[in-house]
Amino acid sequence: MSLWLGLLAVSGNALLVLRDPWRGVLVYAALALVLPHTSAFGVVITYEILAFPAVVVATAVRRPWIYHPAFHVGLLGFLGLVLLSSLLGTTGHGSALDLIRLQGIIRSVLLLALFREVLDRDGIESVILVAMAVNVLIGLIQLLVPSSAGTFAALYGRPSQGVLARYAAGGFIPRAPGTLGSPVNLGAFALFGLAI
Repeated sequence: MSLWLGLLAVSGNALLVLRDPWRGVLVYAALALVLPHTSAFGVVITYEILAFPAVVVATAVRRPWIYHPAFHVGLLGFLGLVLLSSLLGTTGHGSALDLIRLQGIIRSVLLLALFREVLDRDGIESVILVAMAVNVLIGLIQLLVPSSAGTFAALYGRPSQGVLARYAAGGFIPRAPGTLGSPVNLGAFALFGLAI
């Protein structure tokens, strides 16, 4: 997906969050699971990462969940644990602190807090149902149309996951990864979704 389409989706999603936080966060979660990645300046960015700042800020404007004292204590405690374990792990082995991974952990914690605050069980079930339906459809296309391997590698592949690149090089998809980039991720999501 182009950068302009990605930014348009983010803007629409942020406006929806400002208007109706519940629906906006639902749309964000669903799009994060099914939307193709955005390519910008040679970097592949998932929708979850691209829209994260706008959705969190828009939600905090509408529902000041981020200002709750219990949230601060829990977040600071978790961040302190992550920093301490990262520092101990890196200094003991002579490697550098990986700030990108640390930022990913912080983003995950904020997303869980956001979902806990804004969504209810019906909302979570709706997101999972939509994502599973889209992934069933895309998985069938991937398995029934062998020539789609290159298309799906371009839409959902990223350098950190080489599964789709290997499938594209082979010319077919032996195990459907859906929109999640790997059949293992799709299988784990399907098990989680069926359990919910």
